[in-house]
Amino acid sequence: NNLGTLYLRVNQLEAARQAFRRAYDLGMHDWFVLHNLGVCELQAHDPAAAEPLFDELVQKRPQMWQAWQNRGIAKLDQGRAAEALPDVERAVALAPREADTHYTRGLVLRDLGRIAEARASLAEAQRLSPQHTPSRDALSRLPAAP
Repeated sequence: NNLGTLYLRVNQLEAARQAFRRAYDLGMHDWFVLHNLGVCELQAHDPAAAEPLFDELVQKRPQMWQAWQNRGIAKLDQGRAAEALPDVERAVALAPREADTHYTRGLVLRDLGRIAEARASLAEAQRLSPQHTPSRDALSRLPAAP
């Protein structure tokens, strides 16, 4: 785990991913290993590998908003927006002042075709953090309101 963290600090994603995987395979199923490995899997564009890690993490740490959000992202990245929505809703409920939770909710709602709600979630992310570039960019790419 420590080695993986060091690799992340020097932007070596694949080496970090392998180190976290090794820690996990050796039986380290602590929340921080699950989280770190899951995030690496998402960054490596392997949401199918990330999802079971976040499944385990939400069981171990149900109050950790990042676990719910990242599990939702893993589902969204696999084209399962409807299944992602309850996870991201839980993340928003646990961390209503985090711009990232509203941003992710906006992406899910966008993919579900619920554009007005997506716009409201992305706008809330912007309100909470005016410098939150991903929400600003996502808002600019939404279709015009009917």
